[in-house]
Amino acid sequence: MKHKIIAMVVVLLVLVVSIKLVVATKNDTNYTIKTFQIEKGWGYSIFKGNNIIIRQGEIPSIKERKHFLNEEDALNCGKIMLKKLTEHRLPSVSYEELEQNGVHL
Repeated sequence: MKHKIIAMVVVLLVLVVSIKLVVATKNDTNYTIKTFQIEKGWGYSIFKGNNIIIRQGEIPSIKERKHFLNEEDALNCGKIMLKKLTEHRLPSVSYEELEQNGVHL
């Protein structure tokens, strides 16, 4: 009898975890990146649904305050951040990652 109860509890736990993973996956697809032009360059925003969760008008991880030179650079940085968000990692970017992704520094 104990074994049946334990087996049922395990099955229920697996089911609950599976449902949470499906819900998390569906929510992750709700992210979008939009670039925007500013006086001296470009920036990007990441939205989850209709809410801005990241707005980046300057290149992160460099010593000086500098805007992205073009829309493609802003978008490439946004894609790095979005990938990390959807993988449930800290949304940060290093100098090396920017270089590897062709962002003009």
